[in-house]
Amino acid sequence: MEAEKMVRKSFQKGTLDSRKTERGTVHYLKYRLRDSRGKWTNKTEMLPDFESPKKLKDYVAKRMDEVNDYNNNPRLQPIESNKSLTVAEFRKTLWKSYVQNKKYKPSTLYAYENQLDLYVEPVIGSSLLKYLGPRDMTDLLDKARGTGIGDKTLLNLYRLLCRFFSVAVAYGEMAKLPLVAELHRPSWSPKEKPVLEPEQIAKVLANIPDKHIPVCAVIAMLGLRIGEALAIKWNRLDLDKRILTVDQAFSRGVLTTPKTKSSFRRIYLPEPLVIILSWHRQHCVFTEGDDFVFCGQDGSALNHDSLRRTVLYKAMDKAGIQREKFNHGFHIFRHSAITMLYRLTGDLKRAQGFARHSRISTTADTYVHSDPVESESTEMVAASISSTDLLSERGICGTIAVQESELVQ
Repeated sequence: MEAEKMVRKSFQKGTLDSRKTERGTVHYLKYRLRDSRGKWTNKTEMLPDFESPKKLKDYVAKRMDEVNDYNNNPRLQPIESNKSLTVAEFRKTLWKSYVQNKKYKPSTLYAYENQLDLYVEPVIGSSLLKYLGPRDMTDLLDKARGTGIGDKTLLNLYRLLCRFFSVAVAYGEMAKLPLVAELHRPSWSPKEKPVLEPEQIAKVLANIPDKHIPVCAVIAMLGLRIGEALAIKWNRLDLDKRILTVDQAFSRGVLTTPKTKSSFRRIYLPEPLVIILSWHRQHCVFTEGDDFVFCGQDGSALNHDSLRRTVLYKAMDKAGIQREKFNHGFHIFRHSAITMLYRLTGDLKRAQGFARHSRISTTADTYVHSDPVESESTEMVAASISSTDLLSERGICGTIAVQESELVQ
């Protein structure tokens, strides 16, 4: 107690150090802290942005009052107000815990990690969360835009940042979001997806090797996502009742659930597809209930990327299809089937049911110029892109019972 009474009073004004950076002037406050043993330590802390010199001066005065109170009372705990995680530290700890708790699909996690690696950490990874503001976000988004990324990717980055910093606010690491929609939300309008005409799809399918025609026909006729098609197992396929149950999907190579709740569905199989799948089963080695319908020589599921590069692209090239980057993968079969059905019926609700979209706006804005998915819808699409030649030339036998008069009422 005597030692505490004899401690010499300290009064500091602090030293303000201002430095010019790419994002503007950054202010640092330098001062000394004394511990309970009387030992002094030099401290430097970066200050937040202020609208005026007066507000900066007021903040420094208040901050130094806290420092002097602490120095003159050794029993006080160290000041916590200046402690904060950096963006990189937050990502490795609290953000990691958050995404694990949310159980995002592998594709979502991959997209998040990729954007954080490419556009966030290189720019603000070492910055303290509590001092980030609108200017920092403007700088980050401008630099991302400067890399040449598309408007949709930039919008996805903005949405990730909103979620990322909302979690930081919830944990008390930030007082408020550094993003302002009016300043930072990128403008983007959905564009119509390119589609293939029925005769183009027929040409592509005609150039697919026999061993891969079943999986390609399933995607083209049913409008499945590639991850859903590759995840089909024989116990999800009832050829007698002509029903396919979609309740699994591959996401970044991991078997998981489909994209949305509405994607869980029982789908009616059109006659041409029943013939193709029956023929396929006769030639398969792996036909147990838990085996993948479309598999490699070892029984493992086919690889999406390899199938696209070595099978689909080659077939498109032979069919004379001009491919566009990011627009002519397997998903173009899905776009085309949905659009085809809408053209035949003019029924947006039916197209939504076929697509298994949770929102009709997704069908209307992106794709189009419950019970099992009804038979008439899948029969219409199958009849538009398949023919007896497609089957007979491959030695696939069967009777296509659906007549044109049955399709369009």
